[in-house]
Amino acid sequence: MPDTDAKWTGEIGCEGGPILVANTDDFRHWHGADPLPLEARRELHFRIVTLADGRRLHAALDPASEYDRAIRDLEFEAVHSFGPNRTCYLWSVEPGLVAVSVNRGHDRLHWAQVNFADGPSDVADAYAYADASAAQTSGLSYAVTSGPVVVAWSPNSVRDLSSPDAASRATTDDIPRILDLATGGSGASLWLDPGSYLASSGYHETEVWGVSWCTLERRAA
Repeated sequence: MPDTDAKWTGEIGCEGGPILVANTDDFRHWHGADPLPLEARRELHFRIVTLADGRRLHAALDPASEYDRAIRDLEFEAVHSFGPNRTCYLWSVEPGLVAVSVNRGHDRLHWAQVNFADGPSDVADAYAYADASAAQTSGLSYAVTSGPVVVAWSPNSVRDLSSPDAASRATTDDIPRILDLATGGSGASLWLDPGSYLASSGYHETEVWGVSWCTLERRAA
């Protein structure tokens, strides 16, 4: 059973689309749903649209944004590469709040989303189940390189930060902080000890609640 001794738990808001986990240095290059410059749209896509006066061929340059590129083939989770040697981990969520927690050892990042619940006590039961339960390992891993990490709703862009250095100050002694991005409270800045983090996830439902969760846990040295 995983270590559930959480040092900090907070909630971030999402409006659909995946959660992003990225080293802060990498997040500084993440532009989310911001439009890519035309020179970066290198794929020409054709589609035929039938109109009243016949068939017309339409062409568009894709992807329109780095977010579009990241989710194009995303089923549930992925490690996405972008920019000059930048990466992030993506995990799909539904619109709503996502509870994020970091343990006291700074080597386990856990987040969960209640998909449905009959009442507040059911929400609490669902979160408790997700935190205490083992999950299935996907085989994916993410490298935390220096410690400071951003967890955010992935359409957000670094340009959305309320202040340019809002995500740059996390240290091992800091309490993680909620970040205001494109929408208020849709990200968090926190510290994870450097290393390779193995991803695992799960889903469970009862008659009165359903919950999905994901954990990034540092591999033993």
